[in-house]
Amino acid sequence: MRTLSLFLKISVTFLFAVCLFLNLVTGKAWAAGQFTSTCEALKVINDFGQVSLSATCEKKDGSYVDTSIQLNSYIGNNGSGLLSWDRQNLGTGCYDLAVSNDGLLNGKCFDLSKGKAQTEETDVATSIDLDDHIANIDGQLKYE
Repeated sequence: MRTLSLFLKISVTFLFAVCLFLNLVTGKAWAAGQFTSTCEALKVINDFGQVSLSATCEKKDGSYVDTSIQLNSYIGNNGSGLLSWDRQNLGTGCYDLAVSNDGLLNGKCFDLSKGKAQTEETDVATSIDLDDHIANIDGQLKYE
């Protein structure tokens, strides 16, 4: 009985490891992070200060779907004009936002630390890698 129990535990562990391995090898469409490896047609939409990323992303079954995610809750100006995670003012503190095919969000942000009137000369050109926290989970862009 004890041998059977040990055999079952080993078998279940082995099957779990095989399933996990197959998911990592064949299932990029739902792997964490690095959404750019399974998404295409990336673009940023700024709709009256509500900034979103849209893309066409691969699902687990190999099909592609259109998806988007709001970025305002996750990215914003750090106060010095640099894009930063865990900020919530992307739509109001930054402009000229665009995304490259490799997942870099580029734009200009107000440098609020200088205490001067804002002009294009005082604004900061900045970028942030969206692959750091945006993932494709079965065809849906998600923050993690």
